[in-house]
This record gives sequence, C-alpha cells and structure tokens, in this order.
Amino acid sequence: ETEFAHLFGVEDTSYSRTAMQVDISGLAGKTILGASLDFRILDGSPGTQTVTATTFAANGSLGHVWTPTAIQSQNYSVSNGINSLDVTGLLQQRVSAGANWLGLHLQGSSLYEWTYTYAGDGYSDDRAEVRLNVNYEDAAAVPEPTSIAMWGLGALGMMISVRKRRQSKLTA
Repeated sequence: ETEFAHLFGVEDTSYSRTAMQVDISGLAGKTILGASLDFRILDGSPGTQTVTATTFAANGSLGHVWTPTAIQSQNYSVSNGINSLDVTGLLQQRVSAGANWLGLHLQGSSLYEWTYTYAGDGYSDDRAEVRLNVNYEDAAAVPEPTSIAMWGLGALGMMISVRKRRQSKLTA
C-alpha cells in the first residue's frame, strides 16, 4: 500500500524530500532484468531538474530521514507529469547484498516539485501513483549432487551394457 504523510516531494535541496522503503525479500535468488520507479509530479514549479535517488539501509520501519547514510546514488532528470526512473542498478545492488528492504531517498536540486497526497485536504493518498516495477526471472536451477551422481551412474550403466553387447557379438 502506498501512503505519504502530506506530499510526495522532490524539491530544492532545502525543502521537502521523499524517503520510502520497499520489501524486496521476495527477490532473493532472482535475476533482476530491469526495475523502474514510476511516479507523477502534479504540483509545483514547471521545468526539469536533477533528482538524486540514494539507497540506504532499511528495516521496514520508516522514520524521518532527511539525509540518509548513502549506500549508492544515481541522478535522474525529473519534471512535472509522469516520470520513470531506471533504478535497476540500485535495486540489484541491494538484492545482491542480501537486503530484505530497499530504502530509497529522493532529493531535488533546483525546483519545487511535489504531489499533494494529504487526504485531509481532499487528495488521494495514491495521487502520485508511486510504483516500483521489477522485471525478474528465477535463477537457473542447479542440479543437486545426488541428481548428478544418479545421471552419471545411469550413463555408466548404459555404456557397460553397450560394451557387453558388442563383446557378445564379437565372440559369437
């Protein structure tokens, strides 16, 4: 479920920022093919700005995070309307590190862009339509040692059987 206190903000460095956490434990052992963070900016200044997305250590309990301890960061261009950020590398790093949660912090650089989400003012808490879309596949299955041994014994048995048949034909 998506909820933001009052707004989803990516504003000038001294104003609002957005921090979020996503449970990624279900991606353990998966191959990440692609991931995007999609959202809508509906309010604030027109124009395009650089937004920094920073991953941070997360545990599922989100508090006030003004400047998180950065694990990895990436810059993106963001403007009013629909935005889609390719966060494949950020997500892959956290999955590879064995993290159960993806902590993601967004900070704008020069504009005041946000989407109000405060229900008390009549806005929908999902008005920004924030989504983390992940394209993944299961890791290739590695046969267990017993299966490999059984296959090997079966192949050896067939080779012995073929050899015995050839020998019996030669002696006959």
